[in-house]
Amino acid sequence: MTAKCYPSAHRSRSELSRRAFFGSLEAAALTCGCVEVGTREPPASFRSGSQTQVSVYKAMLAQEALIADPTRCSLSVDLGWLAQPGDQVRVMRSADEFAIYTIDALHDSPSASLRMSLAGRQRLGTSQTFAAILDTQVTATDCTDAEAQADSEFVERVSGEIGNDSLIVIAPHGGGIEAHTDTQASSLATIRGVGYWACKGWRSGGGAYDRWHVTSTDLSPSNLPGLAQITGVGYRRAVAFHGKSSPGVLIGGAAALEERIVVGEAVALALSGTGLPIVVAEANDPLNGDSPHNVVNWLTASGVDGIQLEQCSTVRSNYAMAVVWAVNAALDTLESS
Repeated sequence: MTAKCYPSAHRSRSELSRRAFFGSLEAAALTCGCVEVGTREPPASFRSGSQTQVSVYKAMLAQEALIADPTRCSLSVDLGWLAQPGDQVRVMRSADEFAIYTIDALHDSPSASLRMSLAGRQRLGTSQTFAAILDTQVTATDCTDAEAQADSEFVERVSGEIGNDSLIVIAPHGGGIEAHTDTQASSLATIRGVGYWACKGWRSGGGAYDRWHVTSTDLSPSNLPGLAQITGVGYRRAVAFHGKSSPGVLIGGAAALEERIVVGEAVALALSGTGLPIVVAEANDPLNGDSPHNVVNWLTASGVDGIQLEQCSTVRSNYAMAVVWAVNAALDTLESS
């Protein structure tokens, strides 16, 4: 029997097992309809990977950012010691319904609560107000990729020469979120002898994207210790592999247009004959990846030397390594120029 793979906070905490915790939560919900928990000053040991019971309410009309984005929530100010705006948290409605959210703002009331849009609540399988567990430990630890996949979990991976500041290769949405991107990133990092970072998430039966996707402009090293390891190195260049639903490949990022054209030409040559469009992103493209808040850009010393590849499922499934070798050739060209 394969051991369940949970966030390390679940493993180390002696107060309640995961199932027992949910049992107490369900009992409280049945009693009052939605759990209201009093505030308390947390012990210092709780400041990493902390869990607390919360009530999840509808977003207020004035919370336009929440209404527009199902991956965001607001947190009551009394729980500001747990998380701050910009942090990621794991919200668990039951043992089988949980997802990652980004804290958008703090709200005044009610205490011990979150607020989400309808779409945000539907990510957890309900349109109603509900009781949940808030956990600041968003990644599972001490498990292999196979164990994480079997348990529909979310992990981080860091490997290679992360101290080599010439290049970092990343895949923020690996595993089943945007399939094959983590393999591409690790392959390119190995070829070039540089560092690699990825998040990987799975969900049995599908839906890993809905459960685990955190947009690249929201990723916070405060809750991702692997990302924290490479934050502050100041890389000369960063390359990110992503997935998209529309056909072909889009070359974006904040890197200079001339550099992205070199990458685009190399990829176009590698995929010639496939009929797939290879496009170098323009400023008005919604997936251009040029935001200074995009992880591929802020990991670079300049803040503007990130290259982002958005690829359709056909490219990732059938031509993943062709793209990797094309990007490798393009990097050789850029480094020799």
